[in-house]
Amino acid sequence: MAHSSSVEKERIGNVNTVELFEALERLPIIVWQYKAEYAKEHNDDKPHLGPMPEDLAQLFSLGDGRVLHFIDVVGIALGASQGAGTKIRALEKRMAEFETTIEEFRNAESVG
Repeated sequence: MAHSSSVEKERIGNVNTVELFEALERLPIIVWQYKAEYAKEHNDDKPHLGPMPEDLAQLFSLGDGRVLHFIDVVGIALGASQGAGTKIRALEKRMAEFETTIEEFRNAESVG
């Protein structure tokens, strides 16, 4: 659980979601398990999937590099998803422009 209300926050700012998406592509997502002592102490000896907090801190300047804050992971995932959508829409627009140009060339050939 995280305090989510804007009432609890300050220094609120926007993010470039396309840059976030591109940075996320460089984030290693790996399979890992806790070391035996920790696993036994916390009854958690199963494999997990995800990033290391060190990598998250380095790429996004979030956290302390020791603890993975899930609110940051969710924010990165949601922001990167928006960035991917922005890139997809831009590519769709370019593709439509190329298709129009190709059609114009075909029409010009058939006339000439």
